[in-house]
Amino acid sequence: MTKKEQAAMQAAIDRAETLAALRWTSPVQRDVGLPKDGYSEGWDYNVYSQIVFTGWSSCVSHGKGPLGENARRNVSGSQGSRRMYSTKVLALAAMRHEIEQKAAADLLKIDRMIAAALDTGSTETA
Repeated sequence: MTKKEQAAMQAAIDRAETLAALRWTSPVQRDVGLPKDGYSEGWDYNVYSQIVFTGWSSCVSHGKGPLGENARRNVSGSQGSRRMYSTKVLALAAMRHEIEQKAAADLLKIDRMIAAALDTGSTETA
């Protein structure tokens, strides 16, 4: 295959993968419950930085990172207990679903702005 043919093939693969990414997924429920006492550990995510991480929760606070035996004595974190995901894959799937919902809402807003501009006969140019 020539370089031009390889580039065309890669472009076709990229397009197919992009189209496959534009799909609806189901919501993913947090399956690690809140602890009544002690700590629970699991996975969580940050939708803004698009990372998943291990975390812990007590009945009054939660934090990022693993909770080792030594850390159990002096744990500090954010207020409020938090349900988590039992696996990294579930946390990633939940983050994907949240981002997909936000993107769909953003696109709908833009579509409505386009429709409103067309309805008013806007032909503004730069």
